Amino acid sequence: MAEILEMVKKRVDEEGQHGGGGDGGDGPDPQLIRDCIEAVGYGDGTCFAELYRGKRVFNHSAQEWFYWTGHSWALDTGAKNTKMAVEDISELYLAEKSIIDNEILGIEDSPKRKKALEAKSKFIAGRVKRLRSSAGRNECLEFAATCRESIDCYAEQMDNKPTLLAVGNGVVDLETGILRDGDPNDYLVKSTHVHYDPDEKSELWEKTLWEIYEDNDKISFIQRLIGAALLGYDREHILSVFHGQGRNGKDTTLETVSEAFGAVAGIIPPEMLLDQGRVKNSSGPSPDIMALKGLRLAVGSETTEGARFDVGRVKLLTGGGRLTGRWPHDKHTCTFEPTHTLFLLTNHKPSAGNDYAFWKRAYLISHPFSFVSNPQAPNEKKIDRTLKSRLLNELTGVLTWAVEGTLAYLEGGLRPPACVLEDTAEYQRNEDMLADFVETCCIISKDLKVKFPGIKEEQLLDTAPETLRTSFKDIKENFEAWYQVYRGKKVPSSKFLGDKLGERFEKKKSGTTYYLGIGINPNWEDNQDG
Repeated sequence: MAEILEMVKKRVDEEGQHGGGGDGGDGPDPQLIRDCIEAVGYGDGTCFAELYRGKRVFNHSAQEWFYWTGHSWALDTGAKNTKMAVEDISELYLAEKSIIDNEILGIEDSPKRKKALEAKSKFIAGRVKRLRSSAGRNECLEFAATCRESIDCYAEQMDNKPTLLAVGNGVVDLETGILRDGDPNDYLVKSTHVHYDPDEKSELWEKTLWEIYEDNDKISFIQRLIGAALLGYDREHILSVFHGQGRNGKDTTLETVSEAFGAVAGIIPPEMLLDQGRVKNSSGPSPDIMALKGLRLAVGSETTEGARFDVGRVKLLTGGGRLTGRWPHDKHTCTFEPTHTLFLLTNHKPSAGNDYAFWKRAYLISHPFSFVSNPQAPNEKKIDRTLKSRLLNELTGVLTWAVEGTLAYLEGGLRPPACVLEDTAEYQRNEDMLADFVETCCIISKDLKVKFPGIKEEQLLDTAPETLRTSFKDIKENFEAWYQVYRGKKVPSSKFLGDKLGERFEKKKSGTTYYLGIGINPNWEDNQDG
């Protein structure tokens, strides 16, 4: 029996070394095996749980088995390997049967004892036959996941330790940058195959970042931004928009980082962030939400020209509140703490309006250079078509750079540089439709200048707001004329205009709705160029 136990334990250990288990533990003791044989199906599951504790776990939420890879858990698709492992229980039972059969051979003067042992041997043979059937194997695994000493968990327990990162050679404590061995009880699933070495740097990666940005302040900010994302809890609640026309390096930056991050980085459909013009059924499956669980870097790529952010959706996904979703085949919803930080790669900046809460969350990272075959313009550089493949050989250095960004972020925060703040402010200003209209077509009380920093001095009247008033009807007529000239044919609704005016001007009603502190410049059309 001892030899069989050792043989099975050795096989379990070898399975772990090849991506299927941990260190094997001591395995079930012989008396437990005998008790499990007598307990039939429940005993089979208990024996399996004892043998594979810390090496197999059943996720009740997903109805899936996972196996321990040495530093993280991985999905056992279709439970194929887990089902095969049930054979180890059969071999332990057969080892017990072999002991009994040998004892039977030595009995010469106790027929009653011999008969009892023969019955027990036959019973064990029946147990093994049952285990080697589909029904018996499935029953064993069902009890392993539900018995008193079960090996099971729920979706909420997986990937819920944001300060830990499973890497190819261990687990990194992101608060210290220290590497340690993985622990099955951390229930880390999403991981990267890239090894972590705090002493390994990548000169190629650092040179690439300089070629893309030529701004050390911006590069350091991006490092802290990526490091904050790696940390796994978005206390900044931000959306970073990487913008630039054509081949400008934004893809190289985030694609390389994503390769280094492995499964903790993922692509999300940009439609998750954009206005689709329809309301989704809230009771249906939500795989887009579930895809965010355990993700650190969530990247949407390329929006079409004229797209608009779904501001409410962006607030939901960056707000830091718990998210609830369900995979299509899950029976129950899963509620989890978000670990992701949102990034959007785009050639065209989506429209966002002037929602205050949105702009508190947004950073625009501009990419000023273009990488082309035959550089001509001042902002053009020679493209290196081998760069991406060469960077794939530098991922350990890239990962080290990202962890250094985490430590820098924890020490001093994001600290966005002036260039990022200025680009973001310009993006916001260009989205402020009412300010464009007022600064083009109106005169206002000088007391309201702070609300319209771009307005010219000749448009300011040295008068109190209450002495200057204009009817909503007049404002609307001029707004519609301005909009059709400068924005497009589909003029926003009266409610939209009224809401925007109400945010910056006092409204009065006296039979007609008036706004105080604003007037129409009667010559605004004559004053425009062209």
